Amino acid sequence: MRCCSTLTICLAGVVVWATIEAGISLAEAQSQDCTVELCPPLPPPLPLLQPPGAAATGGLAAVRATEVSLAAVQAQNQNIRDAIQRRASTGATGRPVVAAEPAEDPTDWPWQALAYRTRDAKSPITKAPAMPTAPSYQFATWGQLFGDRETRSGNINGIDIGRRTNTGGGLGGAYLTAPGVSSGDVWVIGLLGGGTAADTRNNDGTTARVDGPGFGAHMLFIRGGFSTDAIFKADRFTLNTSTPDFTGLRLSNYAVAANVNYKSEFVGWWIEPTVGTIVTNTFWDASGLNLGLTNGHQVRVQGGARIGSAADWNGVRVGWVVGLSAYSDVVVSGGV
Repeated sequence: MRCCSTLTICLAGVVVWATIEAGISLAEAQSQDCTVELCPPLPPPLPLLQPPGAAATGGLAAVRATEVSLAAVQAQNQNIRDAIQRRASTGATGRPVVAAEPAEDPTDWPWQALAYRTRDAKSPITKAPAMPTAPSYQFATWGQLFGDRETRSGNINGIDIGRRTNTGGGLGGAYLTAPGVSSGDVWVIGLLGGGTAADTRNNDGTTARVDGPGFGAHMLFIRGGFSTDAIFKADRFTLNTSTPDFTGLRLSNYAVAANVNYKSEFVGWWIEPTVGTIVTNTFWDASGLNLGLTNGHQVRVQGGARIGSAADWNGVRVGWVVGLSAYSDVVVSGGV
C-alpha cells in the first residue's frame, strides 16, 4: 500500500487530424509527457522492491500498458463524439451546441454576400438537391496504432527507483450508432480488440517486457453538448524479465474507465471540460503468486479539458485539438 497518492499533470500533444465529408480519419498523432511527484521517503524497505526490481516494475509496466491502451480507446471515443456533435451543430452562435441554431444553406452564400437573405425563386440557377436523411442506425469500424513513452525518477531510502517505459500497440473495433429515447439523444455501443507491449528499463540495469492481447467494449451517450462514456478492457499479458526465475509469468488486467464531458461551441472554436475515473485490477497466475507477487488494485481519478477548432478546406475538414489533464492515483495496492 502506498503512503500517499501521486499527482501527475500531463500536457497532451497537439492532435492533428483531417476528415473528409464521410468522416474517415486521414491522420492522427498524439504524444504525452508526464512529470510525477513522488511520495516522501518511507522507513523500512517497501513491498514495491520485493521481489526483485525487474519483476516489480514489470507488474507496474503491465498496468501502464493497460492505461495507455485505455487512453487510445478514449481517444477513439472522442473522435466518434466530436463527429456526432459536429453533425448536430453549426457552432456559429457562440452558445453551447445544445442551443445551436439551424445552419444556412451554403449554396445561398453568394446571395447572402449581396445582403439578400435567400436566393430569388426566379433565379435561373436552382439549388442542389437536398442531402438524404442519415439512417437512424449506423455501423462503422475503426483502427488505431498508439505509442507512449514514460520516464520516472526518484530515490527512496538511497535506492534509485527511476525507470523508462516504452509502450505501443494497435487496436481495432466496430460500433453501432443508434438514436435514444428522447429526440437528439445518441447511443454508441462497440466491441474492440488488439495487442499491447511495454518495455521497461530500470536505472539499476534490469529490464522487463510485458506483451499480450486484449479485448473489451465501449459505449457513449450524447445529448447536445453533454456526453458520458465507459470502457471495459481485459488484457492477458506475459511478463519476461532479466531476473532469473522471473520469466514467462502470466497476469491479467481488468480495467473499467468512465468519463463525463460537456462541450461548448463558439464561433470558430470549442472547449470541453471532463472528469472521470479508472479502476484496474491485476491478477497473477499461480506461478507468479508462488514467487511472492500479489494481486493488485488501483483507482485513479482524473480531470481536465480539451480545446480545439476546425474548418473546411477544399472539401476536407481540418482541425486541431489540445488537451490538458491531471490525475491522482487515490488507491494503489499490490500488483507486484
